[in-house]
Amino acid sequence: MINKMKPLLLTIALLFSTPAWAAGSYGYEPSASKLVSDAKKLIKKDKYERAIKKLEKANKEEPDNADVYNYLGFAHRKIGDYDNSKTYYKKALSIQPDHKLALEYQGELFLRLDDVQSAQSNLAKLKLLCPSGCDELADLESAISQYEIINTK
Repeated sequence: MINKMKPLLLTIALLFSTPAWAAGSYGYEPSASKLVSDAKKLIKKDKYERAIKKLEKANKEEPDNADVYNYLGFAHRKIGDYDNSKTYYKKALSIQPDHKLALEYQGELFLRLDDVQSAQSNLAKLKLLCPSGCDELADLESAISQYEIINTK
């Protein structure tokens, strides 16, 4: 008799229980991918400090996520914090050496630091990763060309 009532009891319990998500935002922590997505939106609006805060939370959730380190490097570069930017790009590339966006952005940082040779090295890596071309390769080539035009005058 009890075995026959278990499904009924379970159904009643589910009907009268409060869903966890209905209790409000208490205890809710967004996933790392949601935090990265939010940070990318902030970056597009040039809100780098706020993006960094989201990315730092994402980093706590997923400490081995190369994308998180890449965007931390990007946001720090954009606010002029080149030391931290350098550290974050290095970490992203230690996790994922073929991270094309990190190679591009690190190359752009190298140009900011007047290290054209290192930027060219990243360009060479991108050429290997993108034999048919890719946006990251084209963007770094363009950045190097612009750098050379500005610095040869």
